[in-house]
Amino acid sequence: MAETTETFELEIVTPERQVVKDRATEVQIPGSNGYLGILPGHAPLITELGIGEITYKHQGVSTELCVCWGFAEVLPDKVTILAEAAERAESSHPAHRAAHRAAVGRWPP
Repeated sequence: MAETTETFELEIVTPERQVVKDRATEVQIPGSNGYLGILPGHAPLITELGIGEITYKHQGVSTELCVCWGFAEVLPDKVTILAEAAERAESSHPAHRAAHRAAVGRWPP
């Protein structure tokens, strides 16, 4: 039962597929005005996403994803991210990661 009070559900989806459905102890998301840090029990909010990296932790393991545009809904026990594009950093081709990092460096336009 402690798992549910110390974590929250994280779901990241794109128009093509579900990218992540996991539990997390924290998540960092690229909001339109800067990065947001979310912990279990966070106040509800909806925010626009920019281009950047989503980092989340679960059981001491950190996972990174590249994300481009979308929206995030934050509830005390769940974070849902609807992204135009999202890809796990470890699964992306090195050229894609380099292009993504270059785009992040140019954002905001």
